[in-house]
Amino acid sequence: RPWAGKRVLLHFGASDFETTVIVNNLNAGVHKGGYDPFTMDITKVLNPYGRNELVVAVWDPTDASPNSRGKQVRKPNGIWYTPTTGIWQTVWLEPVPKTHVRSVRLTPSVDKSEIEVALDVANLTVLDPSRVRLAMDVRFSSASGQPKVDFGIQHVSGFGGAKSELVARISLPP
Repeated sequence: RPWAGKRVLLHFGASDFETTVIVNNLNAGVHKGGYDPFTMDITKVLNPYGRNELVVAVWDPTDASPNSRGKQVRKPNGIWYTPTTGIWQTVWLEPVPKTHVRSVRLTPSVDKSEIEVALDVANLTVLDPSRVRLAMDVRFSSASGQPKVDFGIQHVSGFGGAKSELVARISLPP
């Protein structure tokens, strides 16, 4: 049981257009959009001790709605295409700890010779934000770069909820 005690995330690279996820006859979530990746935490609807059933339904109104559709129509002719819908990017399950990095955002500043690293951390609980440290291995391509750098957090926001952001600024070597 290598996934015991972990959160289970269901990731979709993309599906077109309205995606409904049912796990063990329970609605795990709905996502609307045809081009963007999304993730659902399905942990609460899983049976940790037996089999699970996962059903994914995708519906697309094509030209019966104001959504983007390109040249797809329900009754194609001339330059119009037969509509396509459904899952069109990779789908995968991922076990993660309760507190985990949800995303990383890198923002370079050429003028300041630094890069800002922002981590979106799920379920991070910190009693004293001043004691938080962010350690990361930083490898520069130049021979003069430092092989390992340990940074304190420069900015902390949103502690105590389901979403927290940790931000560090790294000065780049000349």
